[in-house]
Amino acid sequence: MTAAIPTRPDVLSVHSVDEFVFSVPALEEARHFYTSFGLDVRDEGDALALYTHGHPHRWARVFQHGEVKRLAWLTLGIHAQDEESFERHLAEREVVRIVPPAGADAGGIWIEGPDSIPLQLLRHRFRRSRQHLAVGGPPGRGLALCLGACAPARLHRQPRTAGFLSGLAKETFS
Repeated sequence: MTAAIPTRPDVLSVHSVDEFVFSVPALEEARHFYTSFGLDVRDEGDALALYTHGHPHRWARVFQHGEVKRLAWLTLGIHAQDEESFERHLAEREVVRIVPPAGADAGGIWIEGPDSIPLQLLRHRFRRSRQHLAVGGPPGRGLALCLGACAPARLHRQPRTAGFLSGLAKETFS
């Protein structure tokens, strides 16, 4: 079942983390970790793409680069009807637009975040369905009791990241 997200015409908001992109020193180690964690890991170009099973949305991309893990950029989902208002709002506050990082989609609005991480504001691409985490454990047994004896967990929906953007949004958009 899908539900429309109500919006208020006088309030601009980011409704979700659409995608996060980061680099790691060892791509095959990352593949092993995210596959073991239960994600649907796919090769896309020179990166790993992280999906949840049965869902078309790509939540993350992982590139091999450098000696340490590093966040490359965040793509934040906005409502399509808010894009022009975001453009005006950011221009009025003289927020500088930036060139998208190498490997990033050029669409949307690109700005530099308060911590110098590139941020992309992008119209939401599709409507999400309500799906749940499917775990292979027997009824009445917790996952912790089932590790090693059950089929691997397969994530069917990314957990919500409520509160993650509250400080960022206040600092960037106020």
